Amino acid sequence: IAASEKVGGPERAAEILRAFGGELWKLFEMIRDREPELAQKIEDILFPFESLLYANNRGIQNIIISVDRQTLLAALYGSDESLKEKFLDNMPQAMRAAFEEDLSISEFSPTDVEKAKEEIIKKAKQLLKEGKLVINIESEEGSI
Repeated sequence: IAASEKVGGPERAAEILRAFGGELWKLFEMIRDREPELAQKIEDILFPFESLLYANNRGIQNIIISVDRQTLLAALYGSDESLKEKFLDNMPQAMRAAFEEDLSISEFSPTDVEKAKEEIIKKAKQLLKEGKLVINIESEEGSI
């Protein structure tokens, strides 16, 4: 039986990985080496777009300067208000004002929103690995 077919599946594996806190990436890379498909499923569970609500401010600023403005607009268009505020609070005032105006008049398809969220999460994962983003999600098992 492959690791991805055992009891619990990717959801349980994600819970276990959360318990490792700072050692998460080392352990995760070991899983990726052995079971790439399972690793991708776990990663999707561990790092949904909404997890950026718990990112440090400097990390959010790094995302803002690293992704295309249109991509950020699309991703935030489909997000809840608290996550929008997290990003807006990390923009310079002039940029925030222009961004809020664009956000209020923009429309994006659900497909475009999901694609934008995936692109930003991909960038966020890169920043996490580089130490330029920290996501502090408290759970019963620890934090990421």
